[in-house]
Amino acid sequence: MAKREEAVEGTAGIASRLWTIDKADLIAFGGKVRLDRFLAQALPELSRSRIQELIASGGVTVNGKPAKASLSLNGGEQLGVAMDLLPSREMSLEPRPLDTPLDILFEDDSVVVVNKPAGVTVHPGAGTQGETTLVHALLHHCGSLPQPGPSDDNRGDAASDDETDEVPEAGTGPNQQNLAALRPGIVHRLDRDTSGVMVVAKTAEAHRDLAAQFHDKTNFRQYLVLCSGPMPVESVVRESWLARDPAHRTRFRSWDEEGPGRKYAKTVFRREQAFPGGVTLVSARLYTGRTHQIRVHARDLGMPVTGDASYGDDSRLPREVQEAATRQMLHAWKLGFRHPVTGIQIEFEAPLPVDFKGILVRLSGSIKSSD
Repeated sequence: MAKREEAVEGTAGIASRLWTIDKADLIAFGGKVRLDRFLAQALPELSRSRIQELIASGGVTVNGKPAKASLSLNGGEQLGVAMDLLPSREMSLEPRPLDTPLDILFEDDSVVVVNKPAGVTVHPGAGTQGETTLVHALLHHCGSLPQPGPSDDNRGDAASDDETDEVPEAGTGPNQQNLAALRPGIVHRLDRDTSGVMVVAKTAEAHRDLAAQFHDKTNFRQYLVLCSGPMPVESVVRESWLARDPAHRTRFRSWDEEGPGRKYAKTVFRREQAFPGGVTLVSARLYTGRTHQIRVHARDLGMPVTGDASYGDDSRLPREVQEAATRQMLHAWKLGFRHPVTGIQIEFEAPLPVDFKGILVRLSGSIKSSD
């Protein structure tokens, strides 16, 4: 990522990082980028809220001076990160009820359907210590949620495309039991920076039934995606085999043939609206649910998700949109499934969040193709 990087000792004896930003690192951001957005890609082990805390504590310097989150990096700067100045968050990963607002789209005795905001992690895990997750809020609202059993965990494909990690494989040992305890009621997940509709099981029976539907791909999932690139046809199908990128272990990539560790993935993209400058609003229907599926497939088609620090390229976007897209513009729009008790097919739609709608307004009105 950088021209030169080295470990140095922090004031408390904890290793810090010091490197020089290469202009090549900023190509995907259009030549310059806010400091906080760059750090979100450079330090994937930290959430955006933790990065903000680190900056506020003086733990990030640019050319030897404490920097603000809004500082623009243009290349050539010396960036220092002192992890020992990151404020401590002493809190167990074990989820406990926390009084946090929820946007509930539907609820009965078996399920609760929520509209997850961007910036919220679904459940506790590595790198989330001290964060209030969706599970914390759900436990406060519901009182209790079912723990997934071994048979549910075996359904490893029952995960959303935008999860941060793949669903752990089933097991009965203490490590697997501990992992299951961190995600009560969860049958699919969205990445922290993806917004939209999710269903959560309130009973063990509902969890088993919903997990089976996600595994068997009998449910309906459709996303709205803002893409930094044109889509010349009305619809396109992208099929590939996905696995971790050997060169970037936090990312995934496509292969056109089967192979060890690769999983088949299918996404159907439909053009919803084309904007000046080659920006496109598309809907994406999932026929499988692989990690980062939409984000990888959109990049494969030359129209990466706007604001995606891992897979994106916003260099062709109007400057105003680049600055407004502080996270990946990916929204879980519609979710349909068979009710685990009544057997009736039901579908829910989550409205676009304010930041996503704001960018669409900018693209539709104030920004011209010459920008």
